[in-house]
Amino acid sequence: MLLIGLAVMFFATAPGAGVCADTAIYFGTAENLAAGHGLTASFHGRPQAWTSRPPPFPAFLAVMIAAGMPVFSAARWLIIILYAVKGVLVFHLV
Repeated sequence: MLLIGLAVMFFATAPGAGVCADTAIYFGTAENLAAGHGLTASFHGRPQAWTSRPPPFPAFLAVMIAAGMPVFSAARWLIIILYAVKGVLVFHLV
């Protein structure tokens, strides 16, 4: 079942991630972190500390971006990996 779910996630996200204001902030923060500017988001060209949302998702994205992945591909694969981790955790809990 987990493999079927992963395949669905892979093919459902093939065209690319949906982009909204939150997505742009998460991606921008991850790119800033990967570039060495710390956990900051840019608003109107001014970097501001990332304080309104939890930092793990942009931190994991930043690692993948620093490894050379484009931000949209990194987000897609990170979501698929997290889906797999969630499935394994649920399996072991139930």
